[in-house]
Amino acid sequence: MGRERSVRLVGTISVFLNHVGGLDFRDLSLFNQVLLAKQVLRLLHCSNSLAAQLLKAKYCKQDDFLLAKAKLGYCYIWRSLVCGRSLLSKGLRWKVGDGNSIRIFQDRWISRPSTFKTITSDHASDLRVAALLNRNGRSWDLNKLDFHLLPIDREATLSIHVSGKGGQDCLPWHFEKKWFILCEEWVRIFVWRVCVNAIPYLANMWKRKVVPHRRKADLALFCLLTWALWENRNALFRGKKGKLPEQLVDWAMDILAEFQNTFCVLSPSLVLLAAPFAAD
Repeated sequence: MGRERSVRLVGTISVFLNHVGGLDFRDLSLFNQVLLAKQVLRLLHCSNSLAAQLLKAKYCKQDDFLLAKAKLGYCYIWRSLVCGRSLLSKGLRWKVGDGNSIRIFQDRWISRPSTFKTITSDHASDLRVAALLNRNGRSWDLNKLDFHLLPIDREATLSIHVSGKGGQDCLPWHFEKKWFILCEEWVRIFVWRVCVNAIPYLANMWKRKVVPHRRKADLALFCLLTWALWENRNALFRGKKGKLPEQLVDWAMDILAEFQNTFCVLSPSLVLLAAPFAAD
């Protein structure tokens, strides 16, 4: 039973970063980095734990945990956590509480995917978001926003709700697993596979040694077919009559054969199409 739960856990992580790891661990170092990032996230959310307090007291007394560096001579555990932190920081975004922990011009907190940073740039300034709030800390100070931020950043800041209770700033994980797409499940699975480069097309199969090699003739035909599809699309867009799929294939093969027959004598290195293409 415990082994089944472990397999399900690994499966959940592989869904999050399928191109990094998975059950076959295609890149074990990146898979380990994902696990380290989870430990860093736990330390951030449980900052009062004994482990978090010990690490902070020894390695980042003055610096913020997300900014502390792994200097020469630091222990292997801390250097490993810093490695996981670099991956985790790509998905974290500050949620405004009292604003004392968030740097205006360096941190990710603005409602603007995918950088979540202000366009206004002042990297030398360590000004905090708290400086943009009213004295009671329950609303934005419009005069301060106009003084420190560009109009586009001002509008993005005003769209952020400020907690009236004045709680501490927090670092939630920005990305979600949910897909708000009203379509069939198999379509969403297909799009997800495209995003993680999991479609079994010829290039992927060649990299995984499923097919022995890629013939130059096949690559040449692929280039011509791609061009033919694009030309057919442009013709339809301009209101002209397009070609049927089988006509596109014949057209591309005729162009390729004519080109190779014309220039094969001048350039013997050109590879002729070995066999006619048979569409499935």
